[in-house]
Amino acid sequence: MNEIKHAIDVLNGLIVDLDTPIKVLKGYLESEDFEIDKDFRQGLFRFCLQTLILNCSKYTEFCRNYGKVVNRHARPLAPLMNKFKIEIEDKGINSFRNDYIGHIRSNKLKRPLTTEETDAEIKKIVGINALPFMDWICPDTPSKVDPTTYLIGVLVLMRDEIVKAL
Repeated sequence: MNEIKHAIDVLNGLIVDLDTPIKVLKGYLESEDFEIDKDFRQGLFRFCLQTLILNCSKYTEFCRNYGKVVNRHARPLAPLMNKFKIEIEDKGINSFRNDYIGHIRSNKLKRPLTTEETDAEIKKIVGINALPFMDWICPDTPSKVDPTTYLIGVLVLMRDEIVKAL
């Protein structure tokens, strides 16, 4: 498979892998079960937020590995690609992935993170209320929002431009 097809496959995967946990969480928040099982709720939030963080990290990896494809076949979108990459890095997503999601021990601290440390790191990334973070990835009504203002919108724009190179 050539580099263009690989880039398209990665973008397709990221779009689905970022959209799914948001739909799961928002659907759960609207359900009658939201207050019933607090352990399940906490586990679901942790699972979905970790999935979002992991896939945001994968996006920065996409930028490193396929930036040339974007520059070649979707040049006007390269500044947006870089803008979101920088925002992800500034949120501390990659280092949190390295210290928590990808490992059982913090590389920096040389020990496991406590639950309190983990929760504090997640709050640094997503805030007290995760909805703005999720909307930054994909708003509730993406068709009514400028696609250049949220991550999945930019991914779709890049994919659609790169597809034209096939």
